[in-house]
Amino acid sequence: MTILQRIITPWSAFLDTVAGAVAVLVARHAAKRRVRLVETPGRDLAVYLEGAQNQSPLGRISLAKTDDPQSRGLDRLLRGSHATIQLDPRRFVFRTLELPRRATDFLAAIVRTQIDRLTPWQPEQAVFGWSEPSGDGDGDKVALSIAATDRSLIAPILQAVQDRGAGIVVARVAPPNGSGDASIVVAEISAAAFNVAFWRRQLARLSLAAALIVIAAVVHHSMAVHRLHRKYELLTAAIAEKRALLTQLSKTDDPGNSARRVLVQRKHDMPFVTLAIEALSGILPDDTYLTELQVEGAQLRLVGLTADAPTLVRLIEKSNLFTSATFFAPTTRLPEDPGDRFNIEAVIRPNAGGGP
Repeated sequence: MTILQRIITPWSAFLDTVAGAVAVLVARHAAKRRVRLVETPGRDLAVYLEGAQNQSPLGRISLAKTDDPQSRGLDRLLRGSHATIQLDPRRFVFRTLELPRRATDFLAAIVRTQIDRLTPWQPEQAVFGWSEPSGDGDGDKVALSIAATDRSLIAPILQAVQDRGAGIVVARVAPPNGSGDASIVVAEISAAAFNVAFWRRQLARLSLAAALIVIAAVVHHSMAVHRLHRKYELLTAAIAEKRALLTQLSKTDDPGNSARRVLVQRKHDMPFVTLAIEALSGILPDDTYLTELQVEGAQLRLVGLTADAPTLVRLIEKSNLFTSATFFAPTTRLPEDPGDRFNIEAVIRPNAGGGP
């Protein structure tokens, strides 16, 4: 068995099961009108509407005349209905069967095996049914009645009702010494049996549509992933190309590259002003106050008040961050100032404060 057959075989069985269940449910739900048909000695079926106040027959279905106008007028009543046929008991053979009480769980198999012994027909040739088992209290034995007849005698009656569109057909027969309430069901046919193929086709189409949708989704997902992967490869290649171009340009002496080197060198040579100012704050004494600070390139100018101006020059010169510290204006003392007013300029060393 191939892999495809291993998949199709159980799936086909599953479709058959589901289609049968759906067909039965639909038929039972659709069969809302209940109709009772009673077989008469003249081979006719008297039609009654269950629950109607008028219990007189609404009409008769003639089994002998297939083109009876009166029979055709009942088609609308029977279409989609739940039809119960009360068969003539004279057509049936009735037997009583005694069984152990524990055998009631296997009645269907037991009765079927006993049909050829109790009746003149084989099980496949007969239409048969049985009543509810009855017994005496806690006794070990139960008794039930079996009704059977030739299938060919009942088939035309069932077919006539089915042809008029009945949704569910139930054939019953009452034992000669029993009542209608104790009738035995000998056949039950649902129109669902004829709709199984229809529902199977619908389920197969639905399954095929779902499979196609899944396949389309998988293909679309694969194509989307492929497109994204292709874009990623193109982007990676473009980045690698740009990096290679930058590396090549860095090795050439074109004017643009020279300008770039000048800017890099200038960045390297320029002092870090913020770091130089931070270092200057640690050099100046606590009694020194700056009122003005100017930075022009590497030139630093300081204006402020201090208790000893010459000491500031020596402190700045001793630092490895500054050089060429001098007074660029005279040091003065005013009566209102608490110290000397100084004007000092110095040069910030290249790359002062560290950095690349």
